[in-house]
Amino acid sequence: MSASPAATNTSGSTRTWTLGALAAGQSGTITINATVATTAPASVSNTGTIAVPTGYTDSTPGNNSSTVTTTIQRPDVSITKTGPATALVSDTITYQLTWRNIGTAPAASVVVRDTLPAGLSYVSASPAPSSVSGQTLTWNLGTQAAGASGTISLSAQVLMSAPVSLVNTAQVSTTSLGDPNTSNDSSTWTTTVLRPNVRITKTAPANTAEMSQLQYTLAYVNNGSVAAAGVVIRDTLPAGLSYVSASPSPSSVSGQTLTWNLGTLNANQSGTIVITTRVAAGTGGSNLDNTATIQTSTPGDDPSDNTSTTSTYVIPPPPPPAPSTNWKLAIRSTLDPLSQDGNPTNGVYVSNDSNVHWPAGEVLDWTPRAQISLPGASPVYPYQFRSKIVGWSYVSTNVESVERGATEADDMPGHGAGCRAGDRSGVDGSGLDGCVYRYIGSGALNDTSVPTENDMNGQAHGYWSVGVPRSMRNDVYTYSLSQLGAVKLTVQVKVVIETYNVEDPTGQTLRTRTDTPSNTYTLTLVVPRDLK
Repeated sequence: MSASPAATNTSGSTRTWTLGALAAGQSGTITINATVATTAPASVSNTGTIAVPTGYTDSTPGNNSSTVTTTIQRPDVSITKTGPATALVSDTITYQLTWRNIGTAPAASVVVRDTLPAGLSYVSASPAPSSVSGQTLTWNLGTQAAGASGTISLSAQVLMSAPVSLVNTAQVSTTSLGDPNTSNDSSTWTTTVLRPNVRITKTAPANTAEMSQLQYTLAYVNNGSVAAAGVVIRDTLPAGLSYVSASPSPSSVSGQTLTWNLGTLNANQSGTIVITTRVAAGTGGSNLDNTATIQTSTPGDDPSDNTSTTSTYVIPPPPPPAPSTNWKLAIRSTLDPLSQDGNPTNGVYVSNDSNVHWPAGEVLDWTPRAQISLPGASPVYPYQFRSKIVGWSYVSTNVESVERGATEADDMPGHGAGCRAGDRSGVDGSGLDGCVYRYIGSGALNDTSVPTENDMNGQAHGYWSVGVPRSMRNDVYTYSLSQLGAVKLTVQVKVVIETYNVEDPTGQTLRTRTDTPSNTYTLTLVVPRDLK
């Protein structure tokens, strides 16, 4: 503050001039210069007073003071920002920035700034900004008169990295002093970014077995805030699995890849797919790693939960154990009266063990009975063992302590060396010694089936007697003894033990073991029937 003439005394905001004596009709002027403070109210009133010294009387004291009121003119810049309430990833959104000078004085060097938040990428603006530095856009608007206004249209694209809430603030400023309301110098708009979030979770058993069915469960959901369009689930089965079925059925199957085109999944919509496969033979000891994926054409999905992998261990099938064999002998004679009746097995007898009595001088139809059992504990479910006897062989006979090979010539004149005729149909005789025959029955575990009389016709036939008969069929092994006694018959059976999966409808063999156990029967010859 300054004054002319200068004040005689200053106390705070009060200035005093001591003028002394004033002659009648005398006058003068005092000029005061003051600066309006930025905190000044809308109007300022200033009062000046004049007084006579003590002891004097002013005849008209009513004109001894005068007040002047000055209205303070100032700028007041403001900005208002609007935009969309929601947006999708990859959308281009537009903000409207409306600025005004709502004051009573011009605003100089007006500047609008908008710093885009992370997750937005600048596209364009109208009018174009004066400068762009990183995410900050600046418009230099110059001096704006009282009451002036304008709008800036700003477009930006929502990026994949955008947060859930895009908070964007625009600011306006002026170099002119006195803006009475700074609260309207900025404006903030929040846009919620809507995203789908398709997720898949795959589950499967920890263990399985060769040739078992293996089921996978695929649970999917869109737990985002907006519908997911064009949703596709794919599951590529690993080597070692074959596709059986699925519920719901896939939209397409190409090789090992199953595809479901699910269309649109609304927010919080979910579902389940169950896939049934078959584990291949030969995969035992390996891990079946299987991955399912889900995707959507709607942008913004979080890919971190779009895949799910399970690992299932294939328990290998156990090797078959060596079999135990309980030996018996089935015998028949066509001279037995029971062999003439209508019952096909009446004339066939099965011994209790490896010892048999037989009348000399009578053709013996004979075949081994081998009851198979397996020692030790049963295998882990669903694996199981099974057995079969695929053939047997007559190896030799011991007559009066002389071992006679089955393929050697017997004692009947005209019988040459070699095997006698018999049923050998479909028999794999590899590994068997002597003369091979078809085994009657399956040879399954604990099989106790009894051959029929017709079956016995194709088995081995033997004849032992004191002396050589005058004639004998060519299919009969014929031996001469010096006296009645015991002879021995040595045989082999070819046993195949297999490991299989009881859940496998095809019953495919997974592991195999082949054994050729042998046994020697003791045949005690007794007095012929016609001499009893």
